[in-house]
Amino acid sequence: MIQRIQTAFLIVSTLLLGFLFQYPLADILAANELYVFKIGGIYKGEEQVFNGLPIQIFLILIILLHIFVIFKYKKRIQQMRI
Repeated sequence: MIQRIQTAFLIVSTLLLGFLFQYPLADILAANELYVFKIGGIYKGEEQVFNGLPIQIFLILIILLHIFVIFKYKKRIQQMRI
């Protein structure tokens, strides 16, 4: 399966995108209040200020596309179109 360096990079990229679901992206301090930016949204303490569902959907689509391309390694022409 891992016949090209492209596949190795896709696997690493997929793993890193998967880690985004585990860890916060940023901590934002504004007006002496701490906001935590996660894939699920922006949180102020336990309260969700912004819903991050569009970001989650987009990341899931990217991960699925990476997995699809990895398993299409034999069909190089079709893989290049994606």
